[in-house]
Formats: sequence, structure tokens, C-alpha cells
Amino acid sequence: MKPEIILATQTQHEGLAAMAVAFRDVLKRSSPSEADIQQSISMLLEQENREFFIARDEAGHSLGYIEQ
Repeated sequence: MKPEIILATQTQHEGLAAMAVAFRDVLKRSSPSEADIQQSISMLLEQENREFFIARDEAGHSLGYIEQ
């Protein structure tokens, strides 16, 4: 099983935010809020000097991401 790596676009912001919320929850933190995370990711995706890469499995499910 080889993951696929894609460059995230604004259409993936909800999926990125959901993963960021899950990472926050693993760290047992309550902030930032889910709404703040969604807003931040959406704003970051609009910046020209930011890129998010998403790893997906063969079924297209997101496995994780990295921001550059």
C-alpha cells in the first residue's frame, strides 16, 4: 500500500482542519477551538508562501499532512 501525496487546495480545508483538531485532541488540549483551526487553515491555504501536502491511502482517505 503506497500512499498518494497531493498538494492541498482550498477544497481540502475542512479535511485538514479535522486532522488538526484530531492532533490537538491527542495532545489533550482544548484550544484553539475547532472554528479557529478551520479559519486559520483556510487563511494559510490562501497564502502564496504556504503549502500543505496530504498523504492519502488508496481509497482516498487522508492519513496525515505536512505544512511547508
